[in-house]
Amino acid sequence: MKFKLSYKLWVFTFILFNCFTVFASDAPSTNSKAAIAMEAGSGTILFDKNINTKVYPASITKILTAILALENLKLDQNIVASKTALKIPWDSSTAYIKEGEILTVDELLHCLLIYSGNDAANVLAEAVSGNIQDFVKLMNNKAKELGCTGTNFVNAHGYSDDNHYTTALDIAKIFNYCIKNEHFVKIISTKLYIVPETNKTNSKRYLYNTNRLILKKSESKHARFYEYAIGGKTGFTNEAGKTLVTLGKKDDKTIIIAVFKAGTVDGKDARYTDAIKLFNYSFDNFSKRTFDNKENYSFDYTNYNTNLKSKLVIKDTLELLLKNDDEITDISYTLKLDEAKLDDITKENFKQNEDVGDITFIINTVSNSYTATYDLTVEELKTLNIIKEPKFTVIIIMVLILLVIIIAIVAKYNITKTKKKKAKQNANLDIKENTKTIRKTANRKRRIRTKK
Repeated sequence: MKFKLSYKLWVFTFILFNCFTVFASDAPSTNSKAAIAMEAGSGTILFDKNINTKVYPASITKILTAILALENLKLDQNIVASKTALKIPWDSSTAYIKEGEILTVDELLHCLLIYSGNDAANVLAEAVSGNIQDFVKLMNNKAKELGCTGTNFVNAHGYSDDNHYTTALDIAKIFNYCIKNEHFVKIISTKLYIVPETNKTNSKRYLYNTNRLILKKSESKHARFYEYAIGGKTGFTNEAGKTLVTLGKKDDKTIIIAVFKAGTVDGKDARYTDAIKLFNYSFDNFSKRTFDNKENYSFDYTNYNTNLKSKLVIKDTLELLLKNDDEITDISYTLKLDEAKLDDITKENFKQNEDVGDITFIINTVSNSYTATYDLTVEELKTLNIIKEPKFTVIIIMVLILLVIIIAIVAKYNITKTKKKKAKQNANLDIKENTKTIRKTANRKRRIRTKK
C-alpha cells in the first residue's frame, strides 16, 4: 500500500513539474487589448494578441510623420511655423512652438518624437507637402507601400478621430521600417534634448523623453528602466488608452514591441509592464539561427528598353529567431519587386544597397510557422551582350510574317489558277454545246430542203 501511494506521489510530482516547465515557457499574459513582439529586420512575429484588431494609435502616429520628414527634408533646413500649422486641439500635447518661429528640421523632429508635440507634427507636415491634407495622403500611401492593410490616418499627430486607426501588426511594420534610419533611432533613444533660443523664444526648451523604459529613477520619478530598451514612442488619448511602440536589444536579438489600450495594474502603467514581459519572453525563449544560405537566392531582372540586366540579391544573412529546440520542416518564398524603380536604373544612377523589392520566406517548423521578410538589392548591373536576343526575336517574327505572306500569295495564286481553269473548262463546254446546237439546226434545215 505504501509503495502504491509513493508511486502515485512520484507520478503527480513528475506531471506537475513537466506542466510547470511547459507553462513557464508559454507566452505571457498581457493587460493590453492588442500586443505584438516582432524581430526587427526580418519581421518575424514572436508573440501576437489581436494584432489585426482595429486600435487607435494616438501619438505613435508620429513615427510615420518623422520618417517622411527624414526622407524628404534636410536636417539643417530651417522651417517657419505657420498659423495654420499651430491650429491644434486645446488639449493636445505641444512643444510650445510660436507662429513665425524658425526651427531646424532636426529640432522639430526632437520636439515631435521626444516631447510628442502635435504642433511640431503639423509644421513638419506642411514643410514636406505644402499642406496637411496632402501630407496625410502621403502617410496613407506610405503605409500601404509598407504592407499595412488595416490603417487609415487623418492627421499627422494622432489626435483622436474615429477614422484615424491602425493595427498592432501595421504599427510594427511601420516601426520596423523607421528603425532602418540611424538618425530616427538616435532621436528615439535620446533622454534629454535642449532646443536652443530662437527668433521667438529667448529661453531654452528642455525636452525629456516620454518613454519611461529608457529612464532611470535618478532621471525621472516615473522611470521603469529596462536595461535592454533602446527607445520608442509613447501615446495616450482617452479613446486610445495608453500605447507604446519600442525597441530593445540583447546579444544578437533585436525586438520590436507594440502594445495598445493598456491600462493600469497595481498602480503601474501596464504598457511598460507588458513591454518588459514581452521583451523577456522573446529574449529567453527564442534563439537566432541561420535557416538558409542567401547565396541560394539570386534573381535576374532584364530591362530591354535600357538593354540592362540587374542581378538581385538578398541584403542580409538569412537569420531569424526560432523557438528554442524547434526544427524546420520546409521553406517557401514569394517575391515583391519595385518594377518602376528597377526600370529607372541606369549605369549613371545605379546605387548598390538600394532597396528594389523584398523576398518573404515562410518557414514551417514542427511547432510553428514563421514569416520573415528581407530586402532585395541590385548587386551588379550588366549591359546585355545579347542585343541579338531582342534582334533575333524580331528576325524570327519577320521570317514568320514573310512565310505567312508567301503562303498567302501561293494560296491566292492557286485559287486564281483553279478559277481560271474552271472558267476555261466552262467556256469549252459552252463552245461544244453551241457547236452541237448549230449542227442540229443545220441538220434540220437540210431535212426540210430535202423534203421540198
